[in-house]
Amino acid sequence: MKNLLFFFFLIYSTSVLCQKTNDYSVFAKGKIITKKDTISCYIVYDEGYSSIIYYKLSNTDRKILRANISEIQSMTVGTDQYHKIVHKGNKYLMKELCHGKISLYEYKRSSNRIRFIKDPSYDNNDNTEDKKLITTSDIDISSDLKKPKLYIIQDDTVIKVKKSKIKKQLKQLMNDQKGFHQKIDDLEPRSFLFNSEFKSFICNYNFWFKKNS
Repeated sequence: MKNLLFFFFLIYSTSVLCQKTNDYSVFAKGKIITKKDTISCYIVYDEGYSSIIYYKLSNTDRKILRANISEIQSMTVGTDQYHKIVHKGNKYLMKELCHGKISLYEYKRSSNRIRFIKDPSYDNNDNTEDKKLITTSDIDISSDLKKPKLYIIQDDTVIKVKKSKIKKQLKQLMNDQKGFHQKIDDLEPRSFLFNSEFKSFICNYNFWFKKNS
Protein backbone atom coordinates (compact mmCIF):
# COMPACT_ATOMS: atom_id res chain seq x y z
CA MET A 1 0.00 0.00 0.00
CA LYS A 2 2.83 2.40 0.91
CA ASN A 3 4.53 1.63 -2.40
CA LEU A 4 1.30 2.36 -4.27
CA LEU A 5 0.84 5.70 -2.48
CA PHE A 6 4.45 6.62 -3.19
CA PHE A 7 3.94 5.79 -6.87
CA PHE A 8 0.90 8.11 -7.17
CA PHE A 9 2.74 10.84 -5.26
CA LEU A 10 5.67 10.54 -7.66
CA ILE A 11 3.37 10.79 -10.68
CA TYR A 12 1.57 13.82 -9.21
CA SER A 13 4.84 15.58 -8.28
CA THR A 14 6.28 15.02 -11.74
CA SER A 15 3.09 16.35 -13.34
CA VAL A 16 3.07 19.50 -11.20
CA LEU A 17 6.78 20.11 -11.80
CA CYS A 18 6.38 19.80 -15.57
CA GLN A 19 3.37 22.11 -15.50
CA LYS A 20 5.27 24.80 -13.61
CA THR A 21 8.33 24.38 -15.79
CA ASN A 22 6.32 24.86 -18.98
CA ASP A 23 3.99 27.58 -17.72
CA TYR A 24 6.18 30.64 -18.04
CA SER A 25 7.08 31.90 -21.47
CA VAL A 26 10.58 31.62 -22.85
CA PHE A 27 11.96 34.92 -24.13
CA ALA A 28 14.61 34.83 -26.85
CA LYS A 29 16.92 37.72 -27.65
CA GLY A 30 15.88 39.31 -30.90
CA LYS A 31 14.99 42.36 -32.93
CA ILE A 32 11.74 43.77 -34.31
CA ILE A 33 11.90 46.02 -37.38
CA THR A 34 8.91 48.19 -38.28
CA LYS A 35 8.58 50.96 -40.87
CA LYS A 36 9.48 53.52 -38.20
CA ASP A 37 11.82 51.80 -35.78
CA THR A 38 14.23 48.98 -34.97
CA ILE A 39 13.68 47.50 -31.51
CA SER A 40 16.30 45.33 -29.84
CA CYS A 41 14.39 43.24 -27.33
CA TYR A 42 13.46 39.82 -25.94
CA ILE A 43 10.60 38.10 -27.76
CA VAL A 44 8.34 35.28 -26.60
CA TYR A 45 9.57 32.21 -28.45
CA ASP A 46 7.01 30.31 -30.52
CA GLU A 47 7.09 27.90 -33.45
CA GLY A 48 5.21 30.45 -35.52
CA TYR A 49 3.68 33.93 -35.29
CA SER A 50 0.23 34.65 -36.66
CA SER A 51 -1.18 37.54 -34.61
CA ILE A 52 0.37 39.39 -31.65
CA ILE A 53 4.09 39.46 -30.81
CA TYR A 54 4.88 39.76 -27.10
CA TYR A 55 8.25 41.18 -26.09
CA LYS A 56 10.14 43.10 -23.42
CA LEU A 57 13.00 45.55 -23.75
CA SER A 58 15.36 43.70 -21.41
CA ASN A 59 15.39 40.19 -20.06
CA THR A 60 14.77 41.43 -16.51
CA ASP A 61 11.85 43.73 -17.38
CA ARG A 62 8.48 43.03 -15.80
CA LYS A 63 6.60 45.12 -18.32
CA ILE A 64 5.60 43.15 -21.40
CA LEU A 65 4.88 45.00 -24.63
CA ARG A 66 3.03 43.83 -27.71
CA ALA A 67 3.11 44.44 -31.45
CA ASN A 68 0.73 43.35 -34.15
CA ILE A 69 2.35 41.46 -37.01
CA SER A 70 0.77 43.97 -39.42
CA GLU A 71 3.24 46.56 -38.06
CA ILE A 72 6.31 44.35 -38.46
CA GLN A 73 8.49 44.26 -41.57
CA SER A 74 10.98 41.69 -40.28
CA MET A 75 12.00 40.10 -37.00
CA THR A 76 14.83 38.09 -35.48
CA VAL A 77 14.08 35.59 -32.70
CA GLY A 78 17.24 33.88 -31.50
CA THR A 79 18.82 32.60 -34.72
CA ASP A 80 15.55 32.59 -36.68
CA GLN A 81 14.81 35.30 -39.26
CA TYR A 82 11.23 36.29 -40.09
CA HIS A 83 10.03 38.49 -42.94
CA LYS A 84 6.66 39.88 -43.95
CA ILE A 85 5.56 38.10 -47.11
CA VAL A 86 2.46 39.00 -49.13
CA HIS A 87 0.67 36.12 -50.85
CA LYS A 88 -2.63 36.63 -52.68
CA GLY A 89 -3.26 39.87 -50.80
CA ASN A 90 -2.65 38.35 -47.36
CA LYS A 91 0.33 39.34 -45.18
CA TYR A 92 2.23 36.67 -43.28
CA LEU A 93 5.24 36.72 -40.99
CA MET A 94 7.29 33.82 -42.35
CA LYS A 95 10.47 32.18 -41.15
CA GLU A 96 13.33 32.22 -43.64
CA LEU A 97 14.68 28.71 -44.24
CA CYS A 98 16.96 29.44 -47.19
CA HIS A 99 17.87 32.63 -49.03
CA GLY A 100 19.17 32.87 -52.60
CA LYS A 101 18.06 32.74 -56.21
CA ILE A 102 15.05 30.81 -54.93
CA SER A 103 14.24 31.63 -51.32
CA LEU A 104 12.33 29.23 -49.10
CA TYR A 105 10.04 30.35 -46.28
CA GLU A 106 7.88 28.61 -43.71
CA TYR A 107 4.63 29.87 -42.23
CA LYS A 108 3.20 28.32 -39.11
CA ARG A 109 0.43 29.54 -36.86
CA SER A 110 1.18 30.37 -33.24
CA SER A 111 1.20 27.16 -31.20
CA ASN A 112 0.80 28.86 -27.82
CA ARG A 113 -2.23 30.38 -26.18
CA ILE A 114 -1.04 33.56 -24.48
CA ARG A 115 -2.60 34.85 -21.27
CA PHE A 116 -1.63 37.00 -18.30
CA ILE A 117 -1.78 36.26 -14.58
CA LYS A 118 -1.42 38.69 -11.71
CA ASP A 119 2.06 38.91 -10.26
CA PRO A 120 1.65 39.26 -6.45
CA SER A 121 5.25 40.45 -6.10
CA TYR A 122 4.56 43.52 -8.22
CA ASP A 123 2.61 46.47 -6.79
CA ASN A 124 1.46 48.18 -9.97
CA ASN A 125 -1.33 45.85 -11.10
CA ASP A 126 -3.33 48.48 -12.96
CA ASN A 127 -1.67 47.61 -16.26
CA THR A 128 -2.26 44.11 -17.60
CA GLU A 129 1.08 44.30 -19.37
CA ASP A 130 2.83 44.53 -16.00
CA LYS A 131 1.66 41.04 -15.04
CA LYS A 132 3.43 37.76 -15.62
CA LEU A 133 2.94 36.25 -19.04
CA ILE A 134 2.34 32.52 -19.32
CA THR A 135 1.64 30.26 -22.24
CA THR A 136 -0.27 27.06 -22.72
CA SER A 137 1.01 24.91 -25.55
CA ASP A 138 -1.01 23.09 -28.18
CA ILE A 139 -3.57 25.77 -28.85
CA ASP A 140 -6.87 24.25 -29.93
CA ILE A 141 -6.67 24.41 -33.71
CA SER A 142 -7.09 21.66 -36.25
CA SER A 143 -4.09 19.47 -37.04
CA ASP A 144 -4.07 20.76 -40.62
CA LEU A 145 -3.65 24.37 -39.46
CA LYS A 146 -0.79 23.32 -37.16
CA LYS A 147 1.23 22.00 -40.08
CA PRO A 148 3.91 24.35 -41.44
CA LYS A 149 3.24 25.74 -44.92
CA LEU A 150 6.18 26.21 -47.29
CA TYR A 151 6.54 29.08 -49.78
CA ILE A 152 9.17 29.64 -52.45
CA ILE A 153 10.04 33.08 -53.78
CA GLN A 154 11.91 33.98 -56.94
CA ASP A 155 12.17 37.67 -57.78
CA ASP A 156 8.68 38.98 -56.95
CA THR A 157 6.88 35.66 -57.46
CA VAL A 158 5.55 33.97 -54.31
CA ILE A 159 4.44 30.36 -54.71
CA LYS A 160 2.80 28.24 -52.04
CA VAL A 161 4.31 24.76 -52.13
CA LYS A 162 1.64 22.24 -53.06
CA LYS A 163 2.94 18.71 -53.13
CA SER A 164 0.84 17.76 -56.15
CA LYS A 165 2.26 20.62 -58.26
CA ILE A 166 5.71 21.35 -56.87
CA LYS A 167 7.73 19.35 -59.42
CA LYS A 168 6.09 21.18 -62.33
CA GLN A 169 6.53 24.54 -60.60
CA LEU A 170 10.23 23.92 -59.90
CA LYS A 171 10.92 22.91 -63.49
CA GLN A 172 9.33 26.16 -64.65
CA LEU A 173 11.48 28.18 -62.22
CA MET A 174 14.60 26.24 -63.29
CA ASN A 175 13.74 26.12 -66.97
CA ASP A 176 17.30 27.07 -67.99
CA GLN A 177 18.93 24.56 -65.61
CA LYS A 178 17.92 21.24 -67.13
CA GLY A 179 20.55 19.43 -65.07
CA PHE A 180 18.36 19.89 -61.99
CA HIS A 181 15.25 18.38 -63.57
CA GLN A 182 16.27 14.81 -62.73
CA LYS A 183 16.87 15.86 -59.12
CA ILE A 184 13.39 17.41 -59.12
CA ASP A 185 11.94 14.11 -60.36
CA ASP A 186 13.73 12.34 -57.48
CA LEU A 187 11.87 14.40 -54.87
CA GLU A 188 9.18 12.48 -52.99
CA PRO A 189 6.47 14.99 -51.96
CA ARG A 190 4.52 12.36 -50.01
CA SER A 191 7.51 11.40 -47.91
CA PHE A 192 7.45 12.15 -44.19
CA LEU A 193 10.84 13.84 -44.61
CA PHE A 194 9.82 15.93 -47.62
CA ASN A 195 10.10 19.33 -45.89
CA SER A 196 13.70 18.78 -44.78
CA GLU A 197 14.68 17.18 -48.10
CA PHE A 198 13.05 20.03 -50.01
CA LYS A 199 14.97 22.58 -47.93
CA SER A 200 18.23 20.77 -48.71
CA PHE A 201 17.37 20.73 -52.41
CA ILE A 202 16.68 24.50 -52.53
CA CYS A 203 19.83 25.32 -50.51
CA ASN A 204 21.98 23.13 -52.79
CA TYR A 205 20.47 24.79 -55.86
CA ASN A 206 21.22 28.26 -54.47
CA PHE A 207 24.80 27.23 -53.67
CA TRP A 208 25.25 25.91 -57.23
CA PHE A 209 23.68 29.02 -58.76
CA LYS A 210 25.88 31.41 -56.75
CA LYS A 211 29.00 29.41 -57.62
CA ASN A 212 28.21 29.38 -61.36
CA SER A 213 26.78 32.85 -61.85
